[in-house]
Amino acid sequence: MGYTGNMASSAGKIFVMRHATPTNPRRVMYGNLAGFPLSDLGRQQASEAGQWLSRYSLRHIISSPRERTHQTADVVLNMNPGHPDIVTDERLRDVDLGIATGVVSMDDFHRRRQYYWESQERQVDGMEAPRITQARMLAVFEEMCRRYSGESLLFVSHADPMAFLFQGLLNQLLMPSVGSGWGITKASIFEIQLSPRVIIKKVFQPTEQ
Repeated sequence: MGYTGNMASSAGKIFVMRHATPTNPRRVMYGNLAGFPLSDLGRQQASEAGQWLSRYSLRHIISSPRERTHQTADVVLNMNPGHPDIVTDERLRDVDLGIATGVVSMDDFHRRRQYYWESQERQVDGMEAPRITQARMLAVFEEMCRRYSGESLLFVSHADPMAFLFQGLLNQLLMPSVGSGWGITKASIFEIQLSPRVIIKKVFQPTEQ
């Protein structure tokens, strides 16, 4: 599924941000599990991102419901002169890795990325197919941009869902965030321009990852 271009243009700014670093002592693929709040480093990253975003008067922050994304959004909200409201939307959640969630280590997942990618595509053991993740990301993005047309927005989500969103908006081939060239690091921020053509650029990254 790709971007069809049937979205209201916005005179405001549109940003998409990845959550900051969570606490993850076992270094597992946590996906949509509860119990992974921001670490001290994560709070520092979120604060840096919030400081950078404070130059813009945001009206709405649309966040994944996961703890780490909501905490990131809260830090930004408390630093922003626009006094934005927070809208929680389940469609911005992380990729569902099925029975691998909380079991597979991050090292193993990245070492065998092609294997897991093919498993996701086939929806093995409850995994969510990338095309399905992309469809929900495009749906919530287009819906919120139409609803809040002309206002400055921030979406707070996760690495692969963000990569799939960008690829959909640009009608590019689906691929994981790692290796995509986007550099979707923790608490990084991207600006999206929709008109006269879609342009996506990375505008902020915290000093420490």
